[in-house]
Amino acid sequence: MTGKRKRVLDNLGDAGHAELAFQAIECAFNPLWLEAEGPHPIKKLWKRRDRLSTVELYIFGFALEKLQRTHPEWLKMTLKKVKTNNPYIGFITEIITFAQLEAIQGRVDPAGANQKGYDLVTTYEHGAKHFISIKNHDVSDPQKEFNQHSKQLRNLWRQKLRLEKENLALRVYGKAPISIEDFEDLKRYIQKDIDLYQLKSVQVNSNVQVTVSPLYRTNGEVSKGHISDMIMVIAPGPNSEQLRFRRNIIAAAANMKKNIEADGNACNVIYMRVHVNADLEYLGKVAQEILNEGVSGVDCILFYQPSYVRNTDNASIICNSFKLAVNMRYVHSLDGRAGYKISAALGTFSLNRSREIIQTNGVNADDLPPNLFIFQEGDVYVVSHDPNAGYMRSPAVGIREHAVIHIEGREITVSAVGYALSDELLIV
Repeated sequence: MTGKRKRVLDNLGDAGHAELAFQAIECAFNPLWLEAEGPHPIKKLWKRRDRLSTVELYIFGFALEKLQRTHPEWLKMTLKKVKTNNPYIGFITEIITFAQLEAIQGRVDPAGANQKGYDLVTTYEHGAKHFISIKNHDVSDPQKEFNQHSKQLRNLWRQKLRLEKENLALRVYGKAPISIEDFEDLKRYIQKDIDLYQLKSVQVNSNVQVTVSPLYRTNGEVSKGHISDMIMVIAPGPNSEQLRFRRNIIAAAANMKKNIEADGNACNVIYMRVHVNADLEYLGKVAQEILNEGVSGVDCILFYQPSYVRNTDNASIICNSFKLAVNMRYVHSLDGRAGYKISAALGTFSLNRSREIIQTNGVNADDLPPNLFIFQEGDVYVVSHDPNAGYMRSPAVGIREHAVIHIEGREITVSAVGYALSDELLIV
């Protein structure tokens, strides 16, 4: 940990950029407000010390620092909404998007106060205009419920392992979306019927099956003095997940058509941030179909899907994925030379959704399809016989390894604070 904020600020932009970004956050929000209790996502990130929270805050602070220089009055007005208007994430998305969107041969400005149809307007040197509506589609209520019930399963699983003094992994698979009734069946099964020594798949009901298995291979012996556990719950998301995005695209287009006066020299653009579970290919096809129908009043739809991913060296990075749908009216408006440049604060760029892969002992098993609900958590305590070293790492999303060191007959546990329990993005 470095600095007064007790955060590691390495590899965050050019030298000094990270400090400027965090200063911008402290300037925009009273430090007492940042440190106060509450459900606000910025407060939650400020209290955490893991790398993911630092990355998200840096990206937000990077945007604040830029807009404090270029559009201070708009930023001041929008920050008031960020603090008080729930859902806050929509206004946070406006700030980050505005900061990273640049027009080639033109300029991007905020819409006027109380403008209902759009948030930004691009004016090009050759006279064309683009009205941009920024939309945000975060994690859905069904996925929140899935995560909540999965966490309850993990608590019951840990209780069972503690009772039996075992270190094991539990995998739960649903053929169809896992209902509340399915979760109740799973909870009863773990509490009453599960056989920890029957290392094969068991069908709990017609939809869900469970498998008890040894933990993955670690770089050392798993401690017998601690309970090490892992749980994975995986199932298709309900069809309503993708239909929700389609409805929201149509609603956003209708809002622009209703509130923006038709202008033969202007195009309407929707910039939509979508959750990591969204099927980006599906959304691109739906958007193109809507544009091709020619009645939506929208000429361009750009989807932005940020995700926190692992590379082949297991290092975590932000992946900025985009999917673009346009009609010919939008193409002609660029006059063959204008356009946009997106300057993200961190990470890689892709025109495809980031891959999700199941690994078994470090071996890639399967690429997972989109629109899956996945919950994975675990704590594994690994013994080091070297009193000067121990293993502390996060080998996969939600899994944390703790170092157990023997010193003079005593067992000392060392845990890292730099690993988040989830790779879920709160504000980016």
